[in-house]
Amino acid sequence: GYVAMRQGALEDADAFLSKAIAIDPKEVTPLRNRGILRAHAGKLRDGYVDLVSALMLAADDVEALKDLARIYDRAGHRADAV
Repeated sequence: GYVAMRQGALEDADAFLSKAIAIDPKEVTPLRNRGILRAHAGKLRDGYVDLVSALMLAADDVEALKDLARIYDRAGHRADAV
């Protein structure tokens, strides 16, 4: 999924990451990456859900925290981003 995302094949990346999540829902990396992907695609709510889910599994995931802050910022909730 990550490679497809980097190559710009966003629909393929979403499908691959969703399959990885279905196989192992407790794995943080695909959740985080799908959250990032969806947020970049303008699906802020879906990205938010994935990133919060990733943080519920790994509260110290710095990348997920940074990307969640970016979603808050893009949604106009800058106070929540800090």
